[in-house]
Amino acid sequence: MTETAVFHAFLAGLVSACSLPLGTLTLLFWRPSNKAIALLIAFGAGALLAALTIDLVVPALDNGEYQLLAAGCICGSLLYLGLNDIINNRGGFLRKTATTFTYFERQSEKKFSRLVHSFRRMPVFQLIPDHEAHLLGTISRRQEYPGGAQLYRKGDTPANLYIVENGQVELLDPRQNMEPFLTLGPGDSFSRMAFITGLPNATAARTKGTTSVWIIEKESFSSILDETPVLRKQLAEFLSASPEIKRYLVQRHGMSPEESDRWIHAAATAVNGSGHLVCASSPQADRQQQAEDALRHASRFPVLEQLPPDLVKAVAGFMHHYRYDKGEVIYRNSEYADRLYLVTCGTVALIDPSDDSPDPHILTPGSIFGALSMLTGAHHAAAAVAQEDVGLWVIRRKDFDILVRTHQELAVRLERFLTTQTVRNYLEQRQHFHADIATQWTRKALEQLSRGNRPLPATEEMNAEIREHKNAPMAIWLGILLDGIPESLVIGALMVTSPMISLSLLAGLFLSNYPEALSSSAGMRQQGMSLWHVLLMWSSLMLMTGIGAALGNLMFNGAPPHLFAFTKGIAAGAMLTVIAETMLPEAYLKGGSITGLTTLLGFLGAILAGEAAW
Repeated sequence: MTETAVFHAFLAGLVSACSLPLGTLTLLFWRPSNKAIALLIAFGAGALLAALTIDLVVPALDNGEYQLLAAGCICGSLLYLGLNDIINNRGGFLRKTATTFTYFERQSEKKFSRLVHSFRRMPVFQLIPDHEAHLLGTISRRQEYPGGAQLYRKGDTPANLYIVENGQVELLDPRQNMEPFLTLGPGDSFSRMAFITGLPNATAARTKGTTSVWIIEKESFSSILDETPVLRKQLAEFLSASPEIKRYLVQRHGMSPEESDRWIHAAATAVNGSGHLVCASSPQADRQQQAEDALRHASRFPVLEQLPPDLVKAVAGFMHHYRYDKGEVIYRNSEYADRLYLVTCGTVALIDPSDDSPDPHILTPGSIFGALSMLTGAHHAAAAVAQEDVGLWVIRRKDFDILVRTHQELAVRLERFLTTQTVRNYLEQRQHFHADIATQWTRKALEQLSRGNRPLPATEEMNAEIREHKNAPMAIWLGILLDGIPESLVIGALMVTSPMISLSLLAGLFLSNYPEALSSSAGMRQQGMSLWHVLLMWSSLMLMTGIGAALGNLMFNGAPPHLFAFTKGIAAGAMLTVIAETMLPEAYLKGGSITGLTTLLGFLGAILAGEAAW
């Protein structure tokens, strides 16, 4: 009799979980929209809520076991949360959009706290109140760079303020053959003097290994000075009292002591009065016209070709001119891309290591290059070398983002370009991205454009967290197994007292598992996992659910009533936490306000199924 009950529990577990591989197989003939997935998840969550109410909560209340049930629910919820957090930190967060979103939100909060702490290490920010420090944090953006990436070069302007989050940065001295003179680690800031004075960077900065930094742009910093009176006062005092400023102006930019004193006085007065930073120099007047003339003849990048006069003027205002000597490397293959280039004189050779041709591709005046790498925030797929003395106009990624946010026509041109096959081919063939990741980047980029206030996503940022979790597939599998353990145990436990499992519970579990598998499978496919790999994972979980139900039946056969009630509480608490932590957030994230009504329909549907069975 016991063997028969165990076998029946095993079959019931398989039936409740057979919707897991079915959800994956659905992707072979149907790619559901986010709205459709949301409807299915919400319906399944409602059905599972009804099943828990009918089959676990109501019987416990009828038997006067509320205290045991409540204690079990709390223990089950805490146990699930603890294990779930461990698994998520090892890559299990990738199993669903909602868990991925929540994980990144929490990670962002932690990083934001570390950033605010780093502010306190800079003299000019030490005494500012918390709300001003947090305002500084909101204008800071995080960027990850590979090893050997140039954060800035000598002559770059306007300078940003940088804070190292992780990794190391080397500062290079152009007067000493670009040899490193200082290595910075987490929490250290750099480029402060160029940032405050508005002068071009006098040094260069290069990452030493994979490094992430926080960046504050001068324009964004100036925009908040009116809202930060303490910061403004601190900045004015720093300008007036710090010998570091005067030393920088004299030694790095050749100002006379008198000139530096005059500028420092004017800058401190401006900060105190109008609340803005005064630049120590201004660009040459004729550079604007030269940039406009070059831009009118630009080619090889449709977004900037044949621009109307007003847009030519706006874009030219963000262009910077550089010169490279014959044979000088402009950028190396696999170097992080943060700017596009427009040739004005001379020729540039593009050397592609994957190209079998011995002859490099030669770019002549008017040619734009590096644009696709800059847009996607990826690495250059080829190296660029000055074939002869070369003049280049440069647009940096951060400036391009500003232009796109402030000029609708440029945003429309970019949106049109991002939907072309050129971009997709570049990501898949040149950057070797999985097709789903390429699609994911394009969708996110278009979404950011539609919002109008965010920079384009960088592929390096999207992949950074995923690269950190080398054992993510196993963590995903464990995470989904964790979601299914409570349901399998409760099936086995309930079949100790009844040879037949409740139809409402079986339907609730089946209906909740199907959209879970459908949604998670789509997410894992986007992470580059093959369909058959995902199907194998779900099939093994179906088998594990059956085994878990059989073990539950064996474990609780002959168990005292109070232990039985407590165990049902653990299962109910864990499953309710799954619904609240993953299912409903996932449904709302994908479907919006329709989630509430659909959850209600699932709840009523499961009750109707249970009533029909009775």
